[in-house]
Amino acid sequence: MAATVLNSPEAVAMSVFVVRAFMQMREQLAANAAILKRLAEIDKTLLEHDSALRTIWAKLQPLLLPPHAPPPTRPSAASVSRRMSRLDRPSLFSLPPSALPSGIGAPNRSATFFMSAVRV
Repeated sequence: MAATVLNSPEAVAMSVFVVRAFMQMREQLAANAAILKRLAEIDKTLLEHDSALRTIWAKLQPLLLPPHAPPPTRPSAASVSRRMSRLDRPSLFSLPPSALPSGIGAPNRSATFFMSAVRV
């Protein structure tokens, strides 16, 4: 406005300078608005991903826990007899003498002493 009143080259240059300064401010505000809009879009995307990751984590948590062991059960007699054939069953002759009750299998000391006394 000073250029219209003063009508000098310096006043015209100052007026052009002021107009250019306001144009530059408007461009910066527009760029700032575009940046803010882009930041809002990124924030929205991050919030969506955050909720998706929380859902996935909640579903993975039970899978990360150690498995529950079933209570121990005794096998039934039918299943045991099916697994063991007649030849697989232990007999008195296949067990070591220490596993046998006294009086079965290898003779004990009293029987040996008795047999030696009878021979004499």
